[in-house]
Amino acid sequence: MREDATATHGSEPDATRGGNRGRPCHVTVKPVGALCALECSYCYYAQADKLAETGGRKSGIMSDATMAQLMHDLIDASDAPEMHICWHGGEPLLAGLSFYQRVIEVQAQLCPPGRRFVNALQTSGIGLDADWTRFFGRHGFLVGLSIDGPKFLHDRCRRDHMGRSRFGATLAAAERLIEGKVQVNSLTTVGAHNVEHGARIYRFLKALGFRFMQFIPIVERMGANARPARPPSMPGPDEADAGEANLAPTPWSVPAHGFGQFLRDVFDAWMPRDRSRISVQNFDLLLGAMLGAPSGLCVHAESCGDCLALEADGSLYPCDHYVYPQLRLGQLGQQKLGEMVAEDRQRAFGRWKWSGLPQACRSCAFRRACHGGCPKHRFVTAEAGPPDNYLCPSYRQFFSYAVPRLADAAAKQNTAKRTEWGERQGAQSERARAG
Repeated sequence: MREDATATHGSEPDATRGGNRGRPCHVTVKPVGALCALECSYCYYAQADKLAETGGRKSGIMSDATMAQLMHDLIDASDAPEMHICWHGGEPLLAGLSFYQRVIEVQAQLCPPGRRFVNALQTSGIGLDADWTRFFGRHGFLVGLSIDGPKFLHDRCRRDHMGRSRFGATLAAAERLIEGKVQVNSLTTVGAHNVEHGARIYRFLKALGFRFMQFIPIVERMGANARPARPPSMPGPDEADAGEANLAPTPWSVPAHGFGQFLRDVFDAWMPRDRSRISVQNFDLLLGAMLGAPSGLCVHAESCGDCLALEADGSLYPCDHYVYPQLRLGQLGQQKLGEMVAEDRQRAFGRWKWSGLPQACRSCAFRRACHGGCPKHRFVTAEAGPPDNYLCPSYRQFFSYAVPRLADAAAKQNTAKRTEWGERQGAQSERARAG
């Protein structure tokens, strides 16, 4: 990717132009809060102090009234033809199949002609039986299955509350979803536990039958009392992590250079034979950036503010990684979702990614592919200006390696294949919501 091809010209992006009317927002919904069948050692959500502050500790299922209010508000918030919801957790299956049956009924009753709801769900697969499989297939759910590789890697961090392996249940869910022809992708978190096994993990997922894969880096900082620290906050009087600067990454985080090497290992296993038949989100998004398409993943989008988080009690937050009382936007039923998204503080949150862009990013040849990464990962002290992204060494390593190889492969593809890759980039934008 040439430097002159990646520079972004013009004024600072506005993450919420027009009060978000006509600009869709995507909501990650926690219908059971932090209630989960597992106790993953790297979970950023299940932090006792955080849950006590936000209501996420509640084990009650989201009420039908709150669920219906969400549907009403999504319809009113935007004129977009699709309204995206990702059911997340905790473990969203614990809400019960009847809850999602009511979701479908409410959506069918309320959805205006010419528009549709798009439902995604992220799960460990524990408890996913034939009834769930039929339901997901019948109603077009996109299911993301959390699986960190073969059993010896998966079990290092993903065990239940009694320390038992539940890998068998996850594996059975994968087989059931794939055999049932449900839209499904694997989601693999990459940390210290599996970063050295990129190619092996890719081949394992391929052998299971996954044709869509996502690889997400684990990056947390160690705070007081050996608990993960809050993410870097926006500058201002409400700074959430005062006194927590220059904190070291947690032992389970992916090394700063490690994620790039992991992606290279996966890329080398994927590129020779699978690039036209297996979609790896990280690679498709990079190709899309090379072709001039905006990122379908918030991490590498130019601004934030469109991907909201909703707790079971109806509390709305600007981002799944920024669910803290200081940033609470309001309550469904008391305020309209579209109004909360259009508030000045949410607009400021959306612009913050741009305004806090590290100096090194502004002249980077890969800026269009990265846009500084997730603000949560910007905590490395820079020589001047805002902090650098912890994963910058990995992104530079991977982009430098993959871009010339993708460009060469694309040049050899016929027009039909290049169109297919473009369509796949669009599909990955939708699948990103299941991550």
